[in-house]
Amino acid sequence: MSRHRQHRKDNGRMLSHVISGIEDLEERIMNQDCVSAMVMARECLKSLQELEQRASFQSIRNECD
Repeated sequence: MSRHRQHRKDNGRMLSHVISGIEDLEERIMNQDCVSAMVMARECLKSLQELEQRASFQSIRNECD
């Protein structure tokens, strides 16, 4: 598998993780589990920031190729 395909696959997994986390976050908020919801929100934010960094890095790499 090419490196580009592997990055896309990894990014897809991370995006699925974020979506799942947001759904879980919604449930925790509905159940008024605020501390747990805050932890989940932080995890989702960190994952989204990592995806953003990967996308920026990949964009730069594509420009150099």
